[in-house]
Amino acid sequence: MVNDAIDVLRDDVEISLRNLHVDMIRQFQAQSDEINKLLQQQKTALEGVMNENKSLREENERLKRVY
Repeated sequence: MVNDAIDVLRDDVEISLRNLHVDMIRQFQAQSDEINKLLQQQKTALEGVMNENKSLREENERLKRVY
């Protein structure tokens, strides 16, 4: 009787731990996806700034030649 109760308890603990691990993995994946999205947005913004900077440098060089 005690052994049966221990077996049931052990099974319940194993299931609970498995569910906890699955939940943690889902949360980590969601966080990873969000970080990847934010990094992509930063990359896009940085590329825009770099392109604008390049254009401004070219314009400065062109204006220096004119004056």
